[in-house]
Amino acid sequence: DDYSKPLLSTGFAKRLSPDKLAQRSAEALADELNAQIVTHTHVTQLDVDNHVLQLSSGATLGYDELVLATGAAPHTPFRIPSELAERCFTVNDLDDYRRLHGALNQPTRVAIIGAGLVGCEFANDLHAGGHQVTVIAPESTPLPRLLPERLGSALADTFQEAGIRLALGRTLETLSQDADNALTLQLDNGERHTVDIILFATGLAPRTQLAKAAGLSVSPSGIQVDRQLRTNQPHIYA
Repeated sequence: DDYSKPLLSTGFAKRLSPDKLAQRSAEALADELNAQIVTHTHVTQLDVDNHVLQLSSGATLGYDELVLATGAAPHTPFRIPSELAERCFTVNDLDDYRRLHGALNQPTRVAIIGAGLVGCEFANDLHAGGHQVTVIAPESTPLPRLLPERLGSALADTFQEAGIRLALGRTLETLSQDADNALTLQLDNGERHTVDIILFATGLAPRTQLAKAAGLSVSPSGIQVDRQLRTNQPHIYA
């Protein structure tokens, strides 16, 4: 479905279900663009010599010109125990929003790891939606890349006055589940927080695996291109 990504971190207080976030179905968008849209499918291999894509469905798709718009995936610096993974969330697309929405059908204690733009938007949105929110981040103030320290401190004061708990200048050390099925987060200073779910808002990393495997030049910031967005392989852009 077609949807506005900024609404993913501002939709809970508005009581927007995943279906309400969707603006158009894939079919409607395909008609509007006069394009074929293949959903629930990903490219598993790129054959640059023969101009062929191998799809997860087992089918192949040839191309004359190819644009790689693979985006970025959530970056989670903390290793999550496998048995607790279903209670740890990232939100980067509508399916992620649907999963988190299903976990927040009643007032919930939520820890948000990260105090950047997305983390702060979620903190405000989930608090306004009736949830108990704790924000944990290594920086001393929220939005450190966007606000000077004085304004970041003012935002922190506003959050705390509203009832949002802050643990700034702190990092997550361990995560465990107690006898009551609650999650216990222990921070680097020994401080403990008990919550029901965790939302990681710790940034994104470019999806470059497909391009790298096909021999395209990549860097930590993404697929390398020239000023015309051409990669180092003919007929492939990014």
